[in-house]
Amino acid sequence: MVFPLDRVAVGFDVGTVPHTDVRRFTAACHEVEAALGEPVEELTPRRYPDMFHSATIGTHTVLCHLHRPVVAVVQRGAGLRCPGEGSTPGRFLDPPWWAAGFATAGFDVLGPDELDVPLGRADTTALTRADRDRIRWWSATTVGEVLFDS
Repeated sequence: MVFPLDRVAVGFDVGTVPHTDVRRFTAACHEVEAALGEPVEELTPRRYPDMFHSATIGTHTVLCHLHRPVVAVVQRGAGLRCPGEGSTPGRFLDPPWWAAGFATAGFDVLGPDELDVPLGRADTTALTRADRDRIRWWSATTVGEVLFDS
C-alpha cells in the first residue's frame, strides 16, 4: 500500500480537521500493554511542532499521526529529542507482533514498506505545487519523513 499524502496528512491546511484522539491512542497503548505484559512508558501527547503522539513500550516507541489514525514503530530513543523541540523519529521498524493491537483499535499500522517509499513514488495528487515545494524545502525524501516530520 502506498499511503496517500494529502494536505491533512502532511499538516497543511488543517483548519477544522479533527485530530487523532490521544485518548484513543492511549487506550490502544494500554490494551497492548495488557497483552504484552510490558509497561507503557513516556506516553506523550503531541506538542508543536511534532505531527505525532508517542508512547514507549519496551524497546520500541510507537508514533501516532496527529490527523490520521496511523501508527508507526521506531527503536526506543532512536534520535528522539524532547517532544515539542522538533523530534526526529529515526528509522521505521517492521511492526512487532503486538502492534496488531493498534490495528484492532482501528489504527493503520505502517511499516518500512509504506513509510520508506520515496516521495517520487508516493501518491501526492492531492497536494498543490506549493505543498510539494514546501516538502522539498524540508528536504523530506520519503512518505514517513513527511508523515512524522523527520
